Amino acid sequence: MKSNLSAAALKSSVILCALVAGCGGGNEEAAAALVDATLASADGGAATVADAAPPNARFTIQGRRIWGGAPRVVLAAPAPGLAPAPAPAPAPAPAPSASCDVLPPLPTVPGTARYVTAFGAMPDDNLPDDDAIAAALAALKPNDWLVFPPGRYIQSKNIVITVPGVTVWGAGATLHATDPLNQTLSLQADGVRVYGFTLTAVTDVRRSAVEQTRISIYRDWTRPGYQRGNVVRGNTITSGSTADTANSAGGAGILVSQAMNFTVAENTVRRTLADGIHVTAGSRNGRILNNTVRETGDDMIATVSYLGKSWQAKLSADALMRAAVEAGDWQVSNVLIQGNNVAGGYWGRGLSAIGSRNITMRGNTVSNVSYGAGIIVAQEGGYTSPGPRNVLIEGNIISGVQNGPPPYLPAGDAFAAFRASVAAGLRSGHGAVEVHAIQNLAADLSNALLAPAITMQDVRIVGNDISDSATDGVRIGASTSLPLLQRIGVVGNSMRKLTGTGVRNLLSGSGQLICSGNTTDGYPSTAVGACTLLTPPVAVGATLDCTAFK
Repeated sequence: MKSNLSAAALKSSVILCALVAGCGGGNEEAAAALVDATLASADGGAATVADAAPPNARFTIQGRRIWGGAPRVVLAAPAPGLAPAPAPAPAPAPAPSASCDVLPPLPTVPGTARYVTAFGAMPDDNLPDDDAIAAALAALKPNDWLVFPPGRYIQSKNIVITVPGVTVWGAGATLHATDPLNQTLSLQADGVRVYGFTLTAVTDVRRSAVEQTRISIYRDWTRPGYQRGNVVRGNTITSGSTADTANSAGGAGILVSQAMNFTVAENTVRRTLADGIHVTAGSRNGRILNNTVRETGDDMIATVSYLGKSWQAKLSADALMRAAVEAGDWQVSNVLIQGNNVAGGYWGRGLSAIGSRNITMRGNTVSNVSYGAGIIVAQEGGYTSPGPRNVLIEGNIISGVQNGPPPYLPAGDAFAAFRASVAAGLRSGHGAVEVHAIQNLAADLSNALLAPAITMQDVRIVGNDISDSATDGVRIGASTSLPLLQRIGVVGNSMRKLTGTGVRNLLSGSGQLICSGNTTDGYPSTAVGACTLLTPPVAVGATLDCTAFK
């Protein structure tokens, strides 16, 4: 076990679209200026985009301190007089799920579990419990359990779990973070699982570091490959009852970075200042199931990939990098997003696949999205994202897109400009389902080495119920150059009570869109714009290895 992060790790992180800016959309310049101004007020300047790197190499934010200089839980030896219990036998591992969308029963706390109170943690005394938590973590061996008995524990530093296979159980326990700069509960070893906590936090402004996400599955770039088998299940990340706890996290609620075979399920995430759930850094073979997300400051659930700063020069010069990008090694891939209920986001979109591939969004309920799309698939040149491929949007219920004010806006001077923009009616103009590739340079489009990396292919939008929205039902190709969208299918969707049209294709004459069996207010829909593609897209979405989940 490490007692602290390495010096190199102090510089590592990921570009978090959710934590840096608004991820693009219809009013990208206004959005970027607004959020950059908020970030500048927080820490002296807007973030810049990371240098390009494969997902298993390095991720840095140039010019922004990440993981550096801040206090964190140091995994020290147990305090004198608090000797841990004898080393327990490992708890039996749960059986793999028979199906990727079926969760196993919750595990049972074994009799060999250790309790954080045995190391000096005192719930409900309103005093920091960091030293006791550190001592408890330091005493753990692989596959041990650590239980937080019911009550409220005070966290004034980041908590970093680095022992493989550890289960941290918090049913009935509240973990309250008091430092806006250091509030993450971070899973940094294979097989670490966190269940059942309620997490609150003191926040001030929207922030951009990993340590300001409330729960993070995070692998340091100095460790090659992916972190595997993490579970975040049944936790509640929520606001408190005071002004400084009105928002639950300065960054995202749950971050997944450079992870594989992960499960984020049955959590409630409410009032984060950035994304609710954010997946990035080439994470793959994961599932996001049955979560509830409310009133977030950016996308409610997002998968986001980046090529990085100066990607054009690097891709042009490096054939191996080009091959890796073409193979999808740089992209978030094979993620199932199913059965989630998201509503009330005051910025960003409901569900997003930005630069990601092999994504399934199925059976989700998305409502009351005041600024952006209910569901978006996008390539965004301004954020150096590659072109998405093989995305399936199936059987979702989408309503209330851009047809009213958000139910919640953060208070305080730092958000005054944002509140004014909302009052002025700032909207993206996205469709309830939006597909586009934007902000790209003409030189990139005409370069045979670069264009394939930013081209979107094979998106299928099928069997969704879209209603009560002040926009188009499905909009394709806004601000998009013709070659960048290839093979988009809009099939069997039911749409009603829309201010716009059912299906709008802004790539007139492209021959890249197929429409079939869609209805608007009970009648067959006629698409606005060309809908002449004869060959349906090959879009099956995520293909997961179900045996990898525990």
